[in-house]
Amino acid sequence: MVALAGVIVLAVHPVWAGDDEMLASLRAMLVIAVLGAAGVAAAAPTACPQSYLDGQAPQVTNPAAVIITVEICYTLFAVAYSGPRRVPGWSAIRLTKAMADGAEGIDRLNPSPYHDELEVDAADRSTDHDYDHSGYDRGHMTPADDMPTYETQRETFTMANMVPQRGGLNSGLWRSLEGRVQNLADADGEVFVITGPVFGPTPALVNGRVAIPAYTFKAVYSPRSGVAAGYLATNEEKPVCWALPISRLETIVALDLFPALTPAVKDKLKGVPKGTGQMRREGLGRTGLKLSLDWSSRAV
Repeated sequence: MVALAGVIVLAVHPVWAGDDEMLASLRAMLVIAVLGAAGVAAAAPTACPQSYLDGQAPQVTNPAAVIITVEICYTLFAVAYSGPRRVPGWSAIRLTKAMADGAEGIDRLNPSPYHDELEVDAADRSTDHDYDHSGYDRGHMTPADDMPTYETQRETFTMANMVPQRGGLNSGLWRSLEGRVQNLADADGEVFVITGPVFGPTPALVNGRVAIPAYTFKAVYSPRSGVAAGYLATNEEKPVCWALPISRLETIVALDLFPALTPAVKDKLKGVPKGTGQMRREGLGRTGLKLSLDWSSRAV
């Protein structure tokens, strides 16, 4: 395990009363992130270089709002865990064609083998029972369906890889996005993915213990096709999701998600193709809104 600089807590409204409020809150996120981002990015040493582009983990760009995390290396993915929030700060994977193809050849484990993460201090662990009767799913950050064997699939059911997600997001829009990323890996050979939560200033807690994110994000990069995109989704039963340049997503989440990428790559949005034929997973959910922000935003 390696102690890391951790996750940024941003001023985001956790429950939306309407689209105008959502737009105002997103703008507020940008202002707060920029104001707090002065200075040099905090380096994030990693013991799991195989999960990151060029072996470089995300870097925190707002040290004033850092939550200390612990990095856990699994067979095919890595988690930077935020003990105070009892959720992953981010989860990272180098998803290959071989992994995507192998995943299609096995069923999802049933019953789901959720389990406590013993690499996390007992006081900081979330548990399977924290989510009981909460109204929230145990939302994978690195998906179980990315894994080519039952052993590696079981690893993704660690509670260190879970955040509270509304079912409409977890089983709908987010699941479809995960399927599109798998299809991209199948076509391009490899894709690098960083996924994580974004919190409000005083997030509600599941079972009085586990922080509930206002959004979840995903950053995707494919060296072969040049796909480079960020996705930000509201944690709602009827979620809205935006595709945006990685550089703009980095401003919102206060992380340098892919330190190895040039600004030119990060500034240009090239989204994950929707593809043709049957997706590996179904259910895109409600079409998002096109918002007029200070970047070229388009709904998923």
